[in-house]
Amino acid sequence: MNPRSAPAPAPLWLLAATLAGPLTWAVPPAGAQALDPDTLPRGEIIESIACRADPSQRYALYLPSRYRPDTRWPVLILMDPRGRALVPLRRVVEPAERHGYVVLSSHNTLSDGPPEPNFRAMTAMLTDLVERYAVDRRRLYFAGFSGTARVAWLFAPRLSVPLAGILGFGAGLPTSNFFPAAAQSLGAHFGFFGGAGVTDFNFDEVRALDGLLDRYGIAHRLRFHDGPHAWPPLETAGRTYEAFVRYSAIAEDFRGLRPTEPAQAKADELEQSAVVLDTRRRLDEFALRTSELQRRIEFVAQMIRSGSPLGLELALEHLEITRLREEAADADDPLGALGAQRALEWIFVHTAFYEPRQHLEQGEPHKALAALAIADAVKPGHPRVCQFGAQAQLALGNAQGALDGLECLVDAGWLWAAERLAADPAFEPLHGEARYQALVERLRR
Repeated sequence: MNPRSAPAPAPLWLLAATLAGPLTWAVPPAGAQALDPDTLPRGEIIESIACRADPSQRYALYLPSRYRPDTRWPVLILMDPRGRALVPLRRVVEPAERHGYVVLSSHNTLSDGPPEPNFRAMTAMLTDLVERYAVDRRRLYFAGFSGTARVAWLFAPRLSVPLAGILGFGAGLPTSNFFPAAAQSLGAHFGFFGGAGVTDFNFDEVRALDGLLDRYGIAHRLRFHDGPHAWPPLETAGRTYEAFVRYSAIAEDFRGLRPTEPAQAKADELEQSAVVLDTRRRLDEFALRTSELQRRIEFVAQMIRSGSPLGLELALEHLEITRLREEAADADDPLGALGAQRALEWIFVHTAFYEPRQHLEQGEPHKALAALAIADAVKPGHPRVCQFGAQAQLALGNAQGALDGLECLVDAGWLWAAERLAADPAFEPLHGEARYQALVERLRR
């Protein structure tokens, strides 16, 4: 496929591409046999196991039902960006059972912060692998989503043995200059499989990986699925443009192994079709619009940080929220609607998560509320807005406003966030109030 431009320089909140030393995957002593975890069941999810080398690090485990200690098994390590180990693990149980993979999913991996928690989690899990399970060190795969997809790229060159491959979804590379130096250390047999939702705010940077990995000779495939910024489903629906991409992939992957002329002919035919040509052109246009939108978001955010916000109406006008909403609702232009939805997701994730979190950490709740007002205009009443809004109201001493946010979280089913918020010491003066007690009782049920 035609090379495309590399992703834009990574924003400041992304992980830095530096770690303290290499990740060493120790080799067991000669003649040693991996310990058979006799007490662990096969063919079902084990929700939490403490690492032997570092008990503060925990992971969920899946051993295929035919697992035996006298056979070496391929390994998939899952890294959720919020340490929700069971979320990705439940998605891969069926193929892991079918193909015979040992799967570990960390409860401690994180994104949007320093790399040390991930370094610690991965080191502890890799140590457990060689001490407890019969694994094939030549068939180790990392899978990450969002920030942990970037983290997987950081770990790969630092392993003492070559990584077999990465599965990365919802994000591209950790930095814009990650290649070419890293490409040489990945090994000839390394492969990448990734993708993103068609309304994912990181869609354009994932799409740009296609040409970039081509440029450095890294075997790869990308798949895009319906949906937002999330771990992908197992199945996706095909369309004309996706059919062109898949025929091209078949011709490339099996060239020299199987007759590929029919697939290549179909790919060539589709490549010249009006649908594919128009889709490519418009996707490139959307990528340019995303770059412009990022500049607009940064301008609005900088005004909030400076203490001179534009005001809600001017901010919404500068970000063209009304136009994007209209385009997102245009049923006659589904491709344009998806592009507008991705733009709205970009605005939302910045104003509902990154900006308010930063302001709250810096003790500036009023600035957090200014960002959240924009997010609420994009997605009114979203639980993420309620969560940070409640924290901001607590910091400002507005007890009822904090309770409004807590109630919103409970109503939306975000119980983990509601439980954490209800336990905040700032709520102590409200413990005697009937409204607080009712909300806590709902959480207990």
